Amino acid sequence: MPPLWSVIPFTLMLLSIAVLPLAVPHWWESNLHKGQVRAALEQEGVRMPGFLGYTAWLFAFLLPLFVGMTWLFWS
Repeated sequence: MPPLWSVIPFTLMLLSIAVLPLAVPHWWESNLHKGQVRAALEQEGVRMPGFLGYTAWLFAFLLPLFVGMTWLFWS
């Protein structure tokens, strides 16, 4: 069993995913708020990819996974 201190951040993240949409349902719809979250995270040192980073990740990981799974299930 992992130590309690290592489980607390994950538990808080899951709790926020469950509770925040109910508490403030339309907050995340605005791009301004997404930018504020990104800026706050980057200020704390969390690196977040831009559009090209997500696109590169898509082609590097998700597309081969999709092709492989399609080949596996349809052959």
